[in-house]
Amino acid sequence: MRGFKNGILILLIFTTSILVVGCSEQKVNDTKSENECVVEESFIESIKLPEAIKSPEDIIRDSFKYENAHQLKNLLTCYTTRYKDINFRLDNLESCRLDSLELITDKKIYKSYFTSGSGMINNIKRENARKYTVKYNVQYKDQSKEPIDSGDYETIYTLIRENNLGEWKIDGIGES
Repeated sequence: MRGFKNGILILLIFTTSILVVGCSEQKVNDTKSENECVVEESFIESIKLPEAIKSPEDIIRDSFKYENAHQLKNLLTCYTTRYKDINFRLDNLESCRLDSLELITDKKIYKSYFTSGSGMINNIKRENARKYTVKYNVQYKDQSKEPIDSGDYETIYTLIRENNLGEWKIDGIGES
């Protein structure tokens, strides 16, 4: 009989602990009774995904757009951090126009970048580097303040990203 009472007591303690843990006396709203087991709804918090990563071509186009609009803060978002202290001489810029851009596929140019250029320092993989031939026109307000004349130019733009999911950034202009 004593073993039966101990078994009932253990069963009662076990059942009570399940009720205490499984059910709470929280009121979700006033229509619930106090003795009712309340199950809180679990939810998955939505994660705000960043906008789609812009292509290297979009970054070059945006840089010309921001430069032409004299928007330094936006322009700096197109460049790597090594350009963070450059003002791009926007105060003397009359206008700039992107005429064309073309992806460079010559492996020798990329090899040069990774063996003797900034690619040695950046420590990035080949798939995270792009080079473009960019043709553009630039006009200055006061030509005497500029190291180059107003006119048409063709130069190489180098864009990189830190990893396969990173944003493309301009890391060099006129460099191989």
